[in-house]
Amino acid sequence: MHTPHSHDTLQSKQYAKLSDCYYRLGDWNALSRLVSVVPVGMTSEKDPALLLLLDLAQKLEAVGVHQVMYMIHVLEVRIEE
Repeated sequence: MHTPHSHDTLQSKQYAKLSDCYYRLGDWNALSRLVSVVPVGMTSEKDPALLLLLDLAQKLEAVGVHQVMYMIHVLEVRIEE
C-alpha cells in the first residue's frame, strides 16, 4: 500500500521515515521490501549507532515476521561485497 505521502518519501530516499510509517501502519510486506533498497551502512535517524537494515530487522522481529533471518543474511552478504 503506497499512499501519496509514502511514495514521495520513497522517492526522496527517506527510508528511516518510511520504515516508521510502514511499521505504524502495520504494512509488514512493504517494510520487508525496504531491505532491498536501503543502502548498506545507512544509519537510523533515531539512533545513529544503529544501522537502518538492523532497525528494520528488529521491527519485523517484534511483530513476528519470520523473514528476519533472511534479512540479516542479505545484510551480511551485502556488507561482504
